[in-house]
Amino acid sequence: MDAQKNSTSSLGSIDTEYSADSIEFLPFESNTQYFVCGTYQLVESNDDKKLGVLTNNGQLNEKIKDQLENEPKDEPNDLSSIQDLPKKRLGRLLLYKLEKTNQEKFIIKECQRIETAAILDTKWLILSFKIFRCLQYNFASFMSDQFLNSKEKLNLLTDFQTNEEKLCLSIDWSNKLSCQSTRILGTQSDGSIIVLSVDANFGINASHQWIAHEFEAWIGAFNHWNTNVLYTGGDDSRLKGWDLRMEPSSPIFNSGRHEAGVCSIQTNPHTEHLMATGSYDEHILIWDTRFMKQPLADHQVGGGVWRLKWHPTQPHLLLAGCMYNGAHLLNINAHNDRFKDGPLSLTRICSFMEHQSIVYGVDWSYSQDHIDRGKPLIASCSFYDHVVHLWRGISDLSK
Repeated sequence: MDAQKNSTSSLGSIDTEYSADSIEFLPFESNTQYFVCGTYQLVESNDDKKLGVLTNNGQLNEKIKDQLENEPKDEPNDLSSIQDLPKKRLGRLLLYKLEKTNQEKFIIKECQRIETAAILDTKWLILSFKIFRCLQYNFASFMSDQFLNSKEKLNLLTDFQTNEEKLCLSIDWSNKLSCQSTRILGTQSDGSIIVLSVDANFGINASHQWIAHEFEAWIGAFNHWNTNVLYTGGDDSRLKGWDLRMEPSSPIFNSGRHEAGVCSIQTNPHTEHLMATGSYDEHILIWDTRFMKQPLADHQVGGGVWRLKWHPTQPHLLLAGCMYNGAHLLNINAHNDRFKDGPLSLTRICSFMEHQSIVYGVDWSYSQDHIDRGKPLIASCSFYDHVVHLWRGISDLSK
């Protein structure tokens, strides 16, 4: 399908100033007008004002300033060469609020900015107003913030640090579908995986850690139907499964079906055993997690598939952030509603092609108004042009 023939237009945008790579709507019906964006900025100069390394009260962030003054000045291009990056990366966690205009468009209002090191991923804990972000300072750090609705701000709860040589590349919460014990999965730049346990007081401890991939472990995701099982993808082109009840050094499967680095994984929250993966090879694969030798469907979407998100209520809809080829809304065509007893195929419903740079972050609005109208509100963000766009699907989303 020609993406240009089914393209949708921007309903609002904002300049994030730093390069944008992660975006997450609040998944709570009372607060669906809010979303966060994580950013990643490579430093070119020690000019403090030019770098924007200021705290919320306008004072220079001394920790960042000290780091910049002692770091090398060479720099790479983008996230794909992250293992070789010099240690001079800044970031911001941005909290935004949507305000609708009379023209069916939106104004995006910045409510808060938190100066940090580079943020590479963000995830909300679905069952509470807490978000986790993974970032890097000279060390890997996992930090948790709680959303305070009355003040329209995020408040730091806790953080967890690994060692100084690793960068945190992705994170996932275990309890997306239930109130079982809370765990956090993190993937790191040396190919290692870390699983953190979270107690009732939000104390964090490492419970498992092992080397899973030869190069960067770009992505990790729990099987939300069985959180003892998790999946990881790496720059070694391998997709692997792990069972935390077993010795983690031995994967339960090791797939080489993708032909380049695996950078997106998500299990379907509506249909057990259904999983989507994406890769630099520009393909989206749909899997039955019980039979990992061969995917159920293979769709070449183009551009490199950095992020995949299943729809909040519709099991057959998939959102893809495709790096050099925009963002796309896809439909899974199946023999029946349970995606069993028949072949699967993917059809592109519509595309958003107005980003002028690499599209990394995408997410759905959880607003029931947007979902019920059949044209969900979607946010996407891109890197070098440091912009967030809002847009809608343009087709009827009924199966």
